[in-house]
Amino acid sequence: MTTAQLQAWGEEPFTEWLGPTDAMEQVLAQVNCVVLPSYREGLPRSLLEAGATGLPVVVTDVSGCRHVVQHGVNGLLCEVRDAVALEQAMGAMVVMAAGERAVMGAAGRRVVEEGFGEGMVVEAAVAAVRRVSRRGRCGLGLGEVGWF
Repeated sequence: MTTAQLQAWGEEPFTEWLGPTDAMEQVLAQVNCVVLPSYREGLPRSLLEAGATGLPVVVTDVSGCRHVVQHGVNGLLCEVRDAVALEQAMGAMVVMAAGERAVMGAAGRRVVEEGFGEGMVVEAAVAAVRRVSRRGRCGLGLGEVGWF
């Protein structure tokens, strides 16, 4: 994807390309929801950022996204590779009352705090490293030749 393509899309009705930024909190402060139509994901940082800032989301029902978003609770899920379903979910979000979006956003904040807080993520990573180090790669311990 080129900058020229992004700028061209920014010329479309109801679309604005803001350009690259390292200040996502400022971008997210300007929007009513986050939309992530993905074919596949790991754990999308963009959804964690949306939740952390109290924004509801519209996402495709793929692994990673469905682990963060509970349909109707903190966002809307739609079928992957289905433009009509995505359009309908986005339309539902657009016509949703601001108070309903705020309730979804608050739920998203709770989901992130309770399930994806920094401390939890660090603990999970350390636990994974400990499990691997006990097993070792190919049955070898960390102190044995051949770990890397």
